[in-house]
Amino acid sequence: PGFLEERLFLLDQALDQIRHKPAYMMAFGKNPSYCTNRKFRLSFLRAEYFDPRRAAVRLVKFFEGKLEYFGEDALARDIRLADDMDKDDQACLKA
Repeated sequence: PGFLEERLFLLDQALDQIRHKPAYMMAFGKNPSYCTNRKFRLSFLRAEYFDPRRAAVRLVKFFEGKLEYFGEDALARDIRLADDMDKDDQACLKA
């Protein structure tokens, strides 16, 4: 396998080793294809210079933050400006 495939495989293994990941597991239960999307996972690997353990931690923290700020309904899909943010939040982003 190529470098990216190897890193994606190692990311899967690193995620398996993280025991406490309730938000990730909730998202995975709702929409596995969102959580395992190749481009989505590669973005975490790139952010951590292809270190699979650090990327796994970042991915788990991403879902924790997403659950906290946007709720369970938005956990397993992309955030949409129109229906996930109120007017004040949208104004903040535009500022």
